[in-house]
Amino acid sequence: MSSIHFTDNDVGFVVGGSLQYGGTFLKTTNGGTNWINQISGTNHWLYSVNFADYNTGWTVGDLGAILKTTNSGANWTNLISGTSQSLLSVHFIDSNTGWISGSTGTILKTTNSGANWTPQVSGSNSNLWSVHFADNNTGWALGGYPDTSTILKTTNGGVNWNLQLNRTSFIFWSFHFPDNNTGWVVGYDYNTNSSAILKTTNGGTNWTP
Repeated sequence: MSSIHFTDNDVGFVVGGSLQYGGTFLKTTNGGTNWINQISGTNHWLYSVNFADYNTGWTVGDLGAILKTTNSGANWTNLISGTSQSLLSVHFIDSNTGWISGSTGTILKTTNSGANWTPQVSGSNSNLWSVHFADNNTGWALGGYPDTSTILKTTNGGVNWNLQLNRTSFIFWSFHFPDNNTGWVVGYDYNTNSSAILKTTNGGTNWTP
């Protein structure tokens, strides 16, 4: 499994995939005690899932796959991404506005709930494993190659992306910002052969272990 998202204490969703069945989608309504396999409607491996509310959610995956549900995962509709890149992360700040990050620096934005997606220029060729926005303007994208990691930041909704951190010997996998200033990133340090956790308290200008 690749990604998990809960809309409240009880209702949650997991996506992933397999060579035999393609995209996998599971749902729980009792806090994870039981999981129900739901039909995703795609043969592509799914990497990320995000819901704006109980009913409305999106999942993304291989070869530009984007799917949307408006009934809490009972049915999924394929959306047109306009790319064949692997889409690795999706994040919506409300039911209309969201971003997707993917391989070779791909970033897409929608303002109409996924009906249309506009490519944004990240300035990076890295695989962007994760994207997160604190509000309409402020967001981060994280990615890298096996031995180099990158963190990008935007303050204008993705019109411009600026390099905040480029660190060799690291691979960063995921991060979280509860507000515009405070955030954490997790990954692996090849120099020390150990896990890596970095924190920022100034919106990513500086990062400390």
